[in-house]
Amino acid sequence: MSKTVLLVVFDGVKLLDVAGPAEVFAEANRFGADYRLTVASVDGQTVRTSVGIPLTVSTRISSLDCADTVMVAGGDELVGRPIDPDLVDALKLIAPRTRRLASVCTGAFILARAGLLSGRRATTHWRHAGRLARAFPDIDVEPDAIFVRDGDISSRAECFEAVADCVSAFGRIDVVGNVAGIARAEHVVEVPEAQYRQMMGVNVDGPFFVAQATIPHLLLSGGNLVNIASNAGLMGQAYTVVYCMTKGAVVQMTRALAMEFVKTNIRVNAIAPAGIMTALTTGFQIPADVDFELMAPYSGFRGMGEADDIAALFAFVASDEAANIHGAILSSDRGVTAG
Repeated sequence: MSKTVLLVVFDGVKLLDVAGPAEVFAEANRFGADYRLTVASVDGQTVRTSVGIPLTVSTRISSLDCADTVMVAGGDELVGRPIDPDLVDALKLIAPRTRRLASVCTGAFILARAGLLSGRRATTHWRHAGRLARAFPDIDVEPDAIFVRDGDISSRAECFEAVADCVSAFGRIDVVGNVAGIARAEHVVEVPEAQYRQMMGVNVDGPFFVAQATIPHLLLSGGNLVNIASNAGLMGQAYTVVYCMTKGAVVQMTRALAMEFVKTNIRVNAIAPAGIMTALTTGFQIPADVDFELMAPYSGFRGMGEADDIAALFAFVASDEAANIHGAILSSDRGVTAG
């Protein structure tokens, strides 16, 4: 089934930001995909590129009823200068009729000006990430990211689409990190069903769907899958019953996948941290009437860990130096589960 990709251009567009994505989709088509690329501008007229070469355009943005993907190219003239309001309005009109929106480098400034990135994670060229964050404080700008896709990790369809996007953009997958997770402290008898379903969806459904979608690609590359579990998946913890259930599921999923693929060329492992200083733990709230003596066994004696500690372990587990590690649950908890 063919998919329509609309590449949005404008006067001053960076030629590389047009040629790069066009070549990626063409390469994907050579491997059996069916992307139909259309280059469009506000008025459907030829535009001037960053190097002075005219780019022939035959389609107006507003003339398309719908598109699977709308991708906005970048350009140096977008940074610190007014953006064509007609271009902004055209994107606002087509956004509800497209399945996904994307930008290349500074094209993020156009999507931001149109209000299409509000409340979302986004990235842009590293040189201009700070300016984007200052100009649009309602956007969660990730300056070090190469590619960001905002979506619902608990949705099987979105997980598979994200993996397809990754393969389309980079050609292969070598390492997969199942990192997304949420946590709450709560009295088990008071947990609303909606919160229960949300935590199961993010912490269990998401990692399972990501594994489903990526393992065929890992088999091609001889890559590996690293799940982020928790000490909560290895021990009982008062007031985090649902969280313990989800992380126990990740532990068992890791072991089961390792056995199912033990005769193949891929590796599957998990890292089980204790408390780590992240946005999740700094915003962690505890009911006022808990018995802190019951929480002591999993609070530990050495304080909170740092995200860099887990990142370093992840890098090792995913590297060729860890070729002998398969099906392991690697604790990095400063002794919490030692006793």
